[in-house]
Amino acid sequence: MSEMKHTDIEVLRRVAVRLRQSGLFNDASFAGRLEDIASRLQALAVAEDGWQPIETAPQDGTQVLAPCGYGFLDVLTYSDGAWRETSNLLRARHQPTVWQPLPAAPALRTGGSE
Repeated sequence: MSEMKHTDIEVLRRVAVRLRQSGLFNDASFAGRLEDIASRLQALAVAEDGWQPIETAPQDGTQVLAPCGYGFLDVLTYSDGAWRETSNLLRARHQPTVWQPLPAAPALRTGGSE
């Protein structure tokens, strides 16, 4: 599954939609099967690496982790119709394609010295 990228799954979904729209296939169940395959592959991809398609990310101001290009990760939030860097609220330089929830913060140590 690691060779299958989220973009490959999206291409499969687009093919299914175009097959339905084209009318070339009288068997609508074929396009339905393609969509089912894409959904199952998507579920496997998310389960394998934790990255989810950006279309599933919360757009309510929740902060998310996303690749920002050049091999780096950034914390982004969706605001005013665009993904924005939380550090400066500027539009993200690269449109994210995948996201993950932020990890839990580490527990704070209180009292005592070590």
